[in-house]
Amino acid sequence: MKPSEFVKKVILNFLVIFASIIIVLTFLRQLFYPDMPFDLKSIYIIMGFSLISAGVGLILNPPLHISERNMRIRLTLHFLALETILISLAAIFGIVENVVNILVLALEIAVIYAVVRLLSWRNDMKAAEQNDFAASGKFYEIPILNLYSDDVWKQLGRNSTYAANDEVDQSFKEAYTVHFQGAKHLSLTDLPLFSPLLANMLQGGKATIDPYYCIETENELILKFFDYTLKGIGRFTSEDTY
Repeated sequence: MKPSEFVKKVILNFLVIFASIIIVLTFLRQLFYPDMPFDLKSIYIIMGFSLISAGVGLILNPPLHISERNMRIRLTLHFLALETILISLAAIFGIVENVVNILVLALEIAVIYAVVRLLSWRNDMKAAEQNDFAASGKFYEIPILNLYSDDVWKQLGRNSTYAANDEVDQSFKEAYTVHFQGAKHLSLTDLPLFSPLLANMLQGGKATIDPYYCIETENELILKFFDYTLKGIGRFTSEDTY
């Protein structure tokens, strides 16, 4: 995300958080403390809390390529950081004085956080719908290395799940395909090395390829491929079948 886009998102989150806090506190005060007014100091404190909450969003400013699992970890860390920082500040300023107050504040933070995340998700979905995404006819500049076990190799061109694999390769300026004959799906991981029984159970049988030969050859090919594509060392070549 560009710095300008991030600043814009922080400001938007600040406004949403500030509005959400005011709405929640207004509702709660109407229920429990109907005669308690909003003083100027309270408004400033709420603005400060909202700004801090939006600023902690740095945790959610991921790199371009991030897995769903890592993004969920970032969301969890973001939520825990908000709870910790805001409750600590509330205790320092004397806003919460006992366990009940802390629990109520924690619940309010959780509700507001859920509202902000929901609005953010809806905004992302709306932006995605408004963009006219279309397949490009240009070739991919980044090389690709395909490593296949027997499980998938036998289904190329026959199973609709993998029908696009061969076609996609034609869209790359450089596409390399390697078949590990006698390998099953988990042969391309190190699981068969330290738990062959579990690997055999998960993949529905024992692979005929030697697990050490398979993983060592695979590691060697990947290293050569990365040396070529990332470091510009030599040329990448490989056998079609190992």
